[in-house]
Amino acid sequence: LALCAFDRGDMPAANSYLAIAQKHCGPRDKQTAILDLTRLSFQIQLEPLTAVMARLPHVRRPAAASGDPHILALLRIYVARCEARANGLSEVRRHHNLVSGLLERYPNRWLEGLLEIDRSVVDVLTGDTERALRAAQRALEYSKESGHFHTRIAAHINLSHIQERRGCFESAKSHIDAVLSSVDQNCHLRRAVLDSWANLLITAGDYERCRIALKGAAERATKEKDARPHWDAITEAYSRARLAQAEGRWAEAADELSGALETAHAFNDTVWRRRVLVTKAKCLAMCGKQADALAALIMNNNDGAHDPQEVAEF
Repeated sequence: LALCAFDRGDMPAANSYLAIAQKHCGPRDKQTAILDLTRLSFQIQLEPLTAVMARLPHVRRPAAASGDPHILALLRIYVARCEARANGLSEVRRHHNLVSGLLERYPNRWLEGLLEIDRSVVDVLTGDTERALRAAQRALEYSKESGHFHTRIAAHINLSHIQERRGCFESAKSHIDAVLSSVDQNCHLRRAVLDSWANLLITAGDYERCRIALKGAAERATKEKDARPHWDAITEAYSRARLAQAEGRWAEAADELSGALETAHAFNDTVWRRRVLVTKAKCLAMCGKQADALAALIMNNNDGAHDPQEVAEF
């Protein structure tokens, strides 16, 4: 029930259900570990990384006490997500490899799908779109076996992003078409699908339809702000900035990116901070603000960049 409420964007109800569940859990039983991991999954999406990392020792104890390999695998998947926000991609891959080893001995198609979804994201961050494509395709296949709706939709969204980056517009669009009508009840998946669709419209040069899509997303986001992950706020701002750049509205693009940068700072998201700074520098330069553009590049200095495309843009 807490997960359903979270997917609807109703955070007070989600927290209420978690509190009820807590009353029925013993101090060291398996359900306590599951409850703590569920709460951690919400916190990873909604809270600054420093706050999440401070709670990890509390979550690790019941997970380790459970001795359940699937609980331990899920814990490592969540820890890897924290490492990804801090740009520790080598640590992310280490955790993923350990999870993979656990799941070879104790198979679980839902967790395997979740792992491949996250692997595809990391592969995109390192610029390896071929590897990302294979990981997302595996996630889609696993979702057919597990019947897990969220994994299926996430796989299609990732495949759309990957195929757009590879220049395969029709394939990218087909993945959005496959899920666009299925996500209205899940605010997180709906936002991700609509943002992917908006970016495809920019690529296609259909700026008017893109503007309509982004406006609708912004209106709904205000109603779901309590359960809006920080990366959704950043990606939506980044998409609005991308549309403004395509239309030559460089100052508006820079303003959108300033908001995205504030969110990335507040949530300790190193990966998005670096990406936003590079794009903002370009926009400032196009506005004739060369000194400000150079300052943004100096702030970024491209430390830790893994993606060849991002390095080239810098």
